[in-house]
This record gives sequence, C-alpha cells and structure tokens, in this order.
Amino acid sequence: MTNIIKGLSGAPLYHIDKNGFGTKYKLEKKPSDWEDCQFIARQVHTITPNEETLRHNYDCVDNISRKCKEKGVFLILFTTPCWHTYTEIIDTTQLSSSVEFAKHFADKYDNVEYLDFFKDKRFVADDFYDAYHLSNVGAEKMTHILNDYIKLKRQ
Repeated sequence: MTNIIKGLSGAPLYHIDKNGFGTKYKLEKKPSDWEDCQFIARQVHTITPNEETLRHNYDCVDNISRKCKEKGVFLILFTTPCWHTYTEIIDTTQLSSSVEFAKHFADKYDNVEYLDFFKDKRFVADDFYDAYHLSNVGAEKMTHILNDYIKLKRQ
C-alpha cells in the first residue's frame, strides 16, 4: 500500500481491516480512564508535523481526490467526533490546520466534500474508546451516518 497516509509522527497508520474498520479500539477493551485526555491533547496532539510528512499527506490526498474525480467518484473527507473532555482542551490551531487541509481539497475538487462531526451530539459515551477515538460501536454508528448522508446526496 503505497498511498498510506502517515500520522503526525510520520509512521504509517495500519490499524484497519480490509473493510476500513479500525481493529484497535474495541469497546470491550475501553480503558477505565477513557475520559482523561490531558496528556494526549497537550503532548501528542500538539506535534507540528514536519514538512516532508505534510507534503506526503498532501500528495496522497490530492492523488486520491484526482483519481476519484477521473472515475466519477464522490469523496467525503470528515473530522470524526470526539468526547467533550477532548474537544474542550484541543489545540485549536492544530484543529484549524487539519480542517483547512481537508477544506482545501473540497474547494479544489468538485467531487470532494468535507463534513465536520467533531462535536456531534449524536455520539454518547459508549461510542468512544477514549476521548478522541471512536469505539467499534461508534465506528459503526459513524458508518451509518455517512451512509445515510450519501443516500441523501444521491437523491
């Protein structure tokens, strides 16, 4: 898989199955301190990615967007929901940067749309593995929401 988008550390993100569902965040393995996100929000999620990683990710998304357009495929980029303990303390500069990254492709390509579910109130505690990752239950809910959205777009 040569088009894998890298995380902020530059490491590939591989925790997905063949259908695109996450395999790492099962509800039954939810940590007892799942709402505590102080460390991750302040340390890990405030990492400024290096230019090489940014360029790599930009090129991947641009390539995917272009190929989808060539094949008549509608592409949805979205921000996943997070629990309120995370959304209340997130680095807003980094969040804005991520949102602008996605919106850039929605503006550049008419087959790309960006949806923001970051503070979506339809998601409850069991939908989260921790404050910033959906559990398998939440991922299934997110899939149904996106599927319903796509159905509406087709009408």
